[in-house]
Amino acid sequence: MEYQNEYYVYLHIDPQTNEVFYVGKGAKSRAEQDHSRNEKWAKKVKELCGNYKIAIVKKGLSEKEALTLESELIKKYDITNTGKRVLTNKDQLRYDFYNLPDEDLKKTITINIGSSEKSSGDLPDKG
Repeated sequence: MEYQNEYYVYLHIDPQTNEVFYVGKGAKSRAEQDHSRNEKWAKKVKELCGNYKIAIVKKGLSEKEALTLESELIKKYDITNTGKRVLTNKDQLRYDFYNLPDEDLKKTITINIGSSEKSSGDLPDKG
């Protein structure tokens, strides 16, 4: 059974460079889970010795809204100026159900893995 507005969108961030390396949508504790991840994600996390930050971009979304926001953030963070893909997401998702205003993308809650520290802040700039 799907609960309405239980979804959220999150980022995994390299704490050394503050660059986003993964964009995801989830419910419950998905953002903190390290199982059921793709090979590129696992390789990046291994390079970081398991240390990365999680930023919860927006909570209280329907699945459709979460997929849309996830897609917008993938578009924002995935391609560098050189044209090289930088995210560890398997595929570049495209869900264009909603046009989300930029102000909805700016506020975030950051959770540092391996620590109980939480803080508010702005999303990292595109690398």
